[in-house]
Amino acid sequence: MEIIKIRKDIPGKIAILAVLAFIPRVAAILILGRHINPEAWEYDVMALNILSGKGHVFNYLGTDHYFFGSSPLYVYFELLIHYLTNSNYFILELVQAAVASLVIIPLFNLAKYLFNEKTATIAGLLYCLHPGLIVYATKIHELSLVVLFIVIIMYLLTCCVHKPGHFFAASILTGLGVLLRPTMIFIIPCYAVYLLVKREHLSRIIARSLTIVLSVVVCISPWVYRGYKIYDRFIFVTTTSAEHLWRGNSPLSSGTSLDIDGRNMIELSGADFQRRLSGLDEIGQRDLFKSEALRYIKNDPALFFKNTVKKFIYFWSFAPQTGVLYPGEWLLPYQILYGVMSSFFLIGIYFIRRNNIDPAPLVFLFLFFMTVSLANSIFYIEIRHRWMIEPLTMMISAYGIHIFFQLVNLRRKTR
Repeated sequence: MEIIKIRKDIPGKIAILAVLAFIPRVAAILILGRHINPEAWEYDVMALNILSGKGHVFNYLGTDHYFFGSSPLYVYFELLIHYLTNSNYFILELVQAAVASLVIIPLFNLAKYLFNEKTATIAGLLYCLHPGLIVYATKIHELSLVVLFIVIIMYLLTCCVHKPGHFFAASILTGLGVLLRPTMIFIIPCYAVYLLVKREHLSRIIARSLTIVLSVVVCISPWVYRGYKIYDRFIFVTTTSAEHLWRGNSPLSSGTSLDIDGRNMIELSGADFQRRLSGLDEIGQRDLFKSEALRYIKNDPALFFKNTVKKFIYFWSFAPQTGVLYPGEWLLPYQILYGVMSSFFLIGIYFIRRNNIDPAPLVFLFLFFMTVSLANSIFYIEIRHRWMIEPLTMMISAYGIHIFFQLVNLRRKTR
């Protein structure tokens, strides 16, 4: 009877956590005045261009870009909201706050599956109060949707491994997710290793991996076809990946996209380089960024390795430029919170090994953490890149917190 009662209580607990996630995000919209002056990124310009009949295009560095940015799916998500609401930004921001709140559902269930219900509740509370994710839910930006996709996919691929319908849903979401954030493609090799750790039959591992690959191919094929139609060449989601590589690998690079004064890499590149860019079309700019970055890497491979390691450390900590675009008093509270979560993360890892928790799903998570962080380290680092996977690391921190309080209570009882 108690098991049935717990199961009935769980949807109510999830609903309460979702509301607790929604309230601070709406409050942040109002406090920051986003409902009056929305912070819109390039995705918004492209969505509005489609609505006005100009097409999926963004003018950047003096030329039209048809494959700008790494999130075409978010452009169409935003386009749909604009179309339904006559471009009401407040409603768009409320929808994003709701999307961010929905993360609680798969996050809670995944943490409960990996650990226990108390850990799931703590993980949900950590997510609700995460300052970076709260602020980014107020921006016209893809991060909240990216987090939702990642957590759902991880939940479906681990908790529902023997349910074909859930697996196919995860495959389709992974395919769409690559159009939302190309780094989601790393889910495929990480998942294959996860199945190996679970000692699945090799034929099953190959079949499942190829199914996800096929889903990705099907989902991105219209976008790839568009690349051939416009430029007669293969384009994997975006042309700006070359610029991202250059941002992290040039004589001017700090490892992030900004210097300590908040100036971006294009501003720092100088008038001559900017003139060279302005005379090129989208593909020409991509090729110039790519050639400059590769030349820098080839000239000093040891320095490239050293800088990659530095950026990897920045990914899991803080770069000198962290927070330069925000009020100074915003950074310290998050640094303290992140320091506390990191400490409990280490405690969680220790007790995961000690308590003989199923290692396979955790191997899946850790491999994904490492591949995403390494991929970003090869390019450039911004703190929001870590926030994309931080809800997953919160589960392990939450387990550490749960164990800590268990030990405190045990010590009190033995006195």
